[in-house]
Amino acid sequence: MRTINLLGRGTTAAYLGCELSSEGWGVPSSDVGQDCRLVAVNSRVTITGRSGYGAYAIGDATERFLGCEFDVADHAAVVRGGIVHFGDSHRAAVRELNDSRELGLTEGELTTLIPQSGTVRSRRFGVMWHGPGAARTDGGTVFRTGEAVFLNKGQAVRITVDGFGRAAGSPRSCR
Repeated sequence: MRTINLLGRGTTAAYLGCELSSEGWGVPSSDVGQDCRLVAVNSRVTITGRSGYGAYAIGDATERFLGCEFDVADHAAVVRGGIVHFGDSHRAAVRELNDSRELGLTEGELTTLIPQSGTVRSRRFGVMWHGPGAARTDGGTVFRTGEAVFLNKGQAVRITVDGFGRAAGSPRSCR
């Protein structure tokens, strides 16, 4: 089962330093909502079973994973109309999210935040689209996939890889 499934209008969920896991299927996701926002900072997203994906962004949901570690079987993210962002958890980025989305982080939590880069490990693919949408990876985020980092199933998609901060992707064995 999913760890969380965002529904409704303007729904926001935020995770800071959490362990999110599922045996199969998806971990965090959004479904049939409007203006949903999912944020995970310095968290770990794992599939413990033989098959499953990390995140699912449907509709106009925006899902941001800053400084997160993904360890999944099939896809780090599946996109069908949403936006996913994998990046570093530097304080300015987290503060901006906290201010713009009212995540509820205290000044103490923001001050003690230890910035880190994201790591995405998938035994198959990085991000897969079966509907329109977008993906962004930046900072020091690294994708290590068994197959393609980006898999587009004939959709209108936008992919942004900002390697200025060492963002990288390499399809290779993840044994």
